[in-house]
Amino acid sequence: DAEEEEAVYYIGPACTEDGLDIKLGLFEDYTCTTEPEEVTYYDLSGGASLEYNSGGLGSDYCYPCAVANDDGEYEAAEFCGELYEWSGKCEAGMETYSPYGQNNNQCENIAELTADLIPSGGGGAIIWILLVLVVLGGAAFFGVRRKKPDGSSASGYGQMA
Repeated sequence: DAEEEEAVYYIGPACTEDGLDIKLGLFEDYTCTTEPEEVTYYDLSGGASLEYNSGGLGSDYCYPCAVANDDGEYEAAEFCGELYEWSGKCEAGMETYSPYGQNNNQCENIAELTADLIPSGGGGAIIWILLVLVVLGGAAFFGVRRKKPDGSSASGYGQMA
């Protein structure tokens, strides 16, 4: 089939079906969000299996996101910035300073993953409030830590209000 020969596929991380681990998966897009419906890695590789396709990439080790520089001042670890940059996002309803605008490419997936975690009724509202506070607290932490000694922002995306 000519269409399959011209297709480009990507391999990237994804949540396992139970949402408790990270696996490698085959995707149709470079953002690793759309899994192909009619082709598998097995088909494309001539019968080889994709390692970690059922999980095993996750770790329960907690990586520090604030590291001390030579002057003893704390800075955001490069790893944490990259992890955030590559993470799926749902920024609907959030103000953003990014030149690319809001990233809402994972709203549907996040809603599906969290649907079973958030109870209906008043308890759900409390969890959402706590989640928003954690996200805003993290943003404030990184915004404060990335300021230069002269008070200007090191990110180039603007100051937090």
